[in-house]
Amino acid sequence: PMGIGETTYKVLDIAEYVLRIMGVCGTIFFTNIPIGLVSLLLFGIMVPLAVRSGKEDYEAHSQAVTKFRRARYFQGVISNQENASERKLFSCITLFNKKWEENFAEGKMLSRSAAKKEHTHLAAGSVLIVVFTCLISAILLFELDSGAMSIGVYISLITASNNLAQMISWYAALIIEDFVTSQLYISDYFKFVDLPEVEQDEGHAVLSQKGIKRVEFRNVSFTYPNTTNKVLNNISFCMDANKCYAFVGEN
Repeated sequence: PMGIGETTYKVLDIAEYVLRIMGVCGTIFFTNIPIGLVSLLLFGIMVPLAVRSGKEDYEAHSQAVTKFRRARYFQGVISNQENASERKLFSCITLFNKKWEENFAEGKMLSRSAAKKEHTHLAAGSVLIVVFTCLISAILLFELDSGAMSIGVYISLITASNNLAQMISWYAALIIEDFVTSQLYISDYFKFVDLPEVEQDEGHAVLSQKGIKRVEFRNVSFTYPNTTNKVLNNISFCMDANKCYAFVGEN
C-alpha cells in the first residue's frame, strides 16, 4: 500500500489529468457540442468504475494477505527449530501442514482473482477506447459528408478524441483506482493507531481471575498421541483460591 506522501502525489496526478481532460473536452465542445457530450459521458462512466475497481482490489488483497499470514505461521510451526519439541510431543505436523496448504492455496487464489480483475478492467478500458473512437468517427462522418467540416478538422477531432479516451480510460482511471485503494489502506492504518492501549505485565497479557473460587478436575484421563499409556487415569481433585499446591513426583 502507498504511504501518505505517495497518496499526495496521486492527488496531484488526478488534478493534472482532470485539468487536461477538461481542456481537451472544452476544445471539443467549442468545435462540436455532441462530441463533447459523448466525451463527458465516457468520463462519467469511467470514474465510478475506477472507484469500484479500487475497492475490489483492496478487498481482494486484504483477504489474500490474511491467508498468506496464516500460512506463514503454520509454515514456521512445522519448520522452525524452536518448535521441534512441540512437533514431536503433539504430532501436529500433518495437521499444520494441511492448514498451511489450505491457507496458501486460498491466498494464491485470491491474488490471482485480483490480478484477473485488474486485467479485465484494462481490457474494458481498451474496448471503451475503440468504441468511443468508432462512435466519434461515425458521428463526424455525417458532418464531413455534408460539407460542414473539412477533412483536416475531421482528422484533428478524431485524434483529439482518441487521446482523450486514452487519458480517461487508462491513465486517469488507473490513478483513481490506486488512489482509492491507498485511501482504504491508510484508513486501516489510522484505525489501528486509534485503538486504545492496554497495559500488560512485562509484555504478557494477564488473564482476569476475578470470581474464580475453585478449579475442579473430575475423573480426568490423558494419553499422549501415538501412545497407549495413560499418564492421567481418572484423576479428581480441587484447587481453591488463595491456596498453594504442588505436584510432586517423577516427570
